[in-house]
Amino acid sequence: MSKSTPKPSLSDAQFAPVRAITAIVREFDKIARDTPVSITQYRLMLYLKDGPRSAGEVAATSLVSKATISGHIASLRENEWISAEIEAHDRRVTRLLLTETGREALADFERLLLNCLKSFISEDDRARVLSDLTHLYTSLSAIRET
Repeated sequence: MSKSTPKPSLSDAQFAPVRAITAIVREFDKIARDTPVSITQYRLMLYLKDGPRSAGEVAATSLVSKATISGHIASLRENEWISAEIEAHDRRVTRLLLTETGREALADFERLLLNCLKSFISEDDRARVLSDLTHLYTSLSAIRET
């Protein structure tokens, strides 16, 4: 007697997008284990790619305390992926900047993640799925800005 594959329930189909994202994040975590860039470092560098930010802004965006983020910032500085500049008009404020080395590390890491993502999508569906994910990212960015 062979076992048959159970038919997905309505709730399985309903939550498939969430489960897909969770599975992709897990695969991205696996990729990050074998690279010099961690997922947390990637998020921080991604936040800094558009311009300098204070450590407080970085912490607030990361939803963690300044104390927690300081270890990550120290690691990024040690790798020379970010630098820190003191504000000229208020010397109490330090701005974090993504360096050229950091931009290269960010781009290399994103290429790895994109290749990982592409490996899960059939050739026939790849353009559509990547386009849909790009649209989702654009929508999320617009919502975050408001």
